[in-house]
Amino acid sequence: MKFSLADGILFYRASNPNGRMNLDNTGEIEKIDSLGMFRASENFPSQIIDSVSVAEAVLSKVEKKRFRNVVGCGMGGSAMGLELIKSWLQWELEVPFAVVRDYRLPAYFGPDDLALLVSYSGDTEETLSCMVEAAKRRSYMISMSSGGEVEKFSRALNVPHLKIPAGFQPRAALGYLFTLPLILLVHLGLAQKKNLDDLLGSITALKAMAERCSYMTPSSENPAKQLATKLLGSFPVIYGYGPYAAAALRFKQQLNENSKVMAKCEQFPELDHNDVEGFGSTPDQVRPVLVLLRGDCEPNIAARIDETLKVLRDCVTDVVEVNGYGSGISQLLTTIQICDSASLFLACLMGKDPGPVNRINEMKRALANRTNLIDSLKADVERLSGHTIS
Repeated sequence: MKFSLADGILFYRASNPNGRMNLDNTGEIEKIDSLGMFRASENFPSQIIDSVSVAEAVLSKVEKKRFRNVVGCGMGGSAMGLELIKSWLQWELEVPFAVVRDYRLPAYFGPDDLALLVSYSGDTEETLSCMVEAAKRRSYMISMSSGGEVEKFSRALNVPHLKIPAGFQPRAALGYLFTLPLILLVHLGLAQKKNLDDLLGSITALKAMAERCSYMTPSSENPAKQLATKLLGSFPVIYGYGPYAAAALRFKQQLNENSKVMAKCEQFPELDHNDVEGFGSTPDQVRPVLVLLRGDCEPNIAARIDETLKVLRDCVTDVVEVNGYGSGISQLLTTIQICDSASLFLACLMGKDPGPVNRINEMKRALANRTNLIDSLKADVERLSGHTIS
């Protein structure tokens, strides 16, 4: 069965015959959501608006110069804004733009290049490692965080730093983590001002979608609740193209962290050269549901998507197409809003609090106990800058 979640409303029975949480019981949702993830998700449009003020306080300190390459460094939710910018603007950026999710910078990166260092917490060791490496290579840097060591390192190294409001989970701060790098690229002449204007012009549509996907909106009118219900008990397989490839990655990661479920994502046209063949031996107990994220695309890609769905229709439990409002960046971000909210509702249907990420935090604590990397990086910054970091 294929349906469009935003363009048409499905009939939804709000009763709860299987003992699962009733998604229209707002009190139960508020009770299970210990970190306020639903409120943060609905705050997405406000974060975009607030980013303009955050950036204005720092732009005068950002030197305008020509760069050979731009590298965005970040991990997890902190890197998602960079991934979206890269996929959205990949056919118009005039300099190479890479996203590094690792401890090291590419070998080609040097003094004539720009590093955008993004860590919401400010304590991500991979991003801090890239920051120190960029300093050693005398590259130009701009950093973003809510505080932490990134802010301290930036102060010592005289690096322009954009301070993001604290109090969110990194994955719930996408409005800041997407908008701030875009503002910087426009300021530096690396992206067109029209892109920022289009983003700010999408606020009305984003607010409308945030309201529609709110936990206060009943299931009969809520595309995110409908999507979550479709995905319950399944293995989500998310397909996207162009900017929607990054949106697919975003949804996969939101399902991992919010819903605490496994999922996978692939992108057109590459998936037609490998992934489709894997559906021939899916174990009986696996219920793959194909989620297609798509916006406007050229005819050859549209034809490829249609033919792929024909090939896979009998290999999956369901096919769900998610469509946001409008076109361009408005459609992309409203699609992400539906998916983000759906991941929260799916957690509720499974009786799980979407906020805490216990395995991730356990891994971080274990690594901190085994290494002294942050202390070593701090010592490097003190040597490079001649300043003591408290």
